[in-house]
Amino acid sequence: MTAQRLQEIALRFFADKGYDGTSLADIAGAIGIKKPSIYAHYSSKLDLFLAVADTALHDYRQSWRRALDKGEALPADRRLQSLFEEMGEHFLADRTKLAFWIRLWVFPPADCPAGVRDAFQTLTGEYLAEVAAVFRAGMEQGRLRPGPADDLAHALFSLLVGFLIRAHAYQDTDHLRLLRQTWDCFMFGIKTEDG
Repeated sequence: MTAQRLQEIALRFFADKGYDGTSLADIAGAIGIKKPSIYAHYSSKLDLFLAVADTALHDYRQSWRRALDKGEALPADRRLQSLFEEMGEHFLADRTKLAFWIRLWVFPPADCPAGVRDAFQTLTGEYLAEVAAVFRAGMEQGRLRPGPADDLAHALFSLLVGFLIRAHAYQDTDHLRLLRQTWDCFMFGIKTEDG
């Protein structure tokens, strides 16, 4: 048993049952070990949760960084579309990650250390700043209507989070089709006629 394997199993439990609903005994039982064996790697359930959250934060940063970098040569409106669709597809491809993120976004542990919340806010701030810069570029290119780029970045983030919460709650829908349709509706409101 490795620390990585513990994190994989813990992620499933935290995603499915939440932090408060998960015990180290649950995780140990799923792996087939005794609970004290976990302490060789993690000092507590919170320590294990923090490791899982840190991995999730790193994965989240890599996914949006990769999506922005991939679309760097595209016009701003297409770059934003690529980002929105790739982030949606990233989470739709792994329902366990999606469930974990929804719990972290909406229902963080009651005793979640300030450091985790701060790291999440910092990462979200980086994401929003990058997205706002793309909106500004689109306005300068004449492809997007003038407006407050920071507010538009927040709107896009909220749209993505809302879409993902819905995708988690209603799994019997063609979410990839809806992802693109959601994007088209959003762009209808901000794209110039020439863009």
